[in-house]
Amino acid sequence: MERFISTVRNDRLRDRLWQAIQGQGAFRYFKDVLAEYPAERERWFAFSDRCIYERISWWLESEDIEPTNPIEPPEEPEPEPEEEPSRDALIEDLTLLLIYLCSWEEKLAPDLIVRRAWKGYLFEVLDVLEEQGYISQTRRAKSVTLTEEGILRAQEIEERYTL
Repeated sequence: MERFISTVRNDRLRDRLWQAIQGQGAFRYFKDVLAEYPAERERWFAFSDRCIYERISWWLESEDIEPTNPIEPPEEPEPEPEEEPSRDALIEDLTLLLIYLCSWEEKLAPDLIVRRAWKGYLFEVLDVLEEQGYISQTRRAKSVTLTEEGILRAQEIEERYTL
């Protein structure tokens, strides 16, 4: 999976795949992320088949075994070209960045500090950011709380746009 991820050209997908393979359930999370990218999912299966073919070929060769009916290696499609982020994805990223840049730390308890920001953004975008796990919000509050994942993602976005 790591070898495949290093061939992915789409930055957002590559980042999500790296996150998916951390910890338990890596194979499941990896496939869940790829389900959103059908062409890359097909490329993954071809890549995996090619790796299996190479491993079997290597083993046969190391044991001096000549296959009686050799097969051709499976073709591996080229990675999808890096795509421009969609308008919605760009709005989500920039909204998260603005939330982060306009946020403040709030001490709720001696050992509990959260990062909050005002909710002055499109509710549809805030809902998407919440679904992605970057913020948490309630309908009553006038502010949102950034999650650890949201803070890290916002910092990545900030690095991308900082000269």
